[in-house]
Amino acid sequence: MAGRPMQAARCPTDELSLTNCAVVNEKDFQSGQHVMVKTSPNHKYIFTLRTHPSVVPGSIAFSLPQVWDGWTSLLCYRISKISFGIRI
Repeated sequence: MAGRPMQAARCPTDELSLTNCAVVNEKDFQSGQHVMVKTSPNHKYIFTLRTHPSVVPGSIAFSLPQVWDGWTSLLCYRISKISFGIRI
């Protein structure tokens, strides 16, 4: 899964920051979808998405606590849509 590059951005609202979700424009992904964010060859993180119209298409916004491990808004990250299967 190669993923697509997206520019990191700051979360647009305090309310969305409290959700611990990544935020995108609705033109990129739907709210409630899950993505894997690859920050380096050995570092991958899973996020649930929320949408907000103020996030620029092609960007993915994070709350301040999510910005760890040297993340910066100056970099692009590889984003891949994922889904979780249910096993019984």
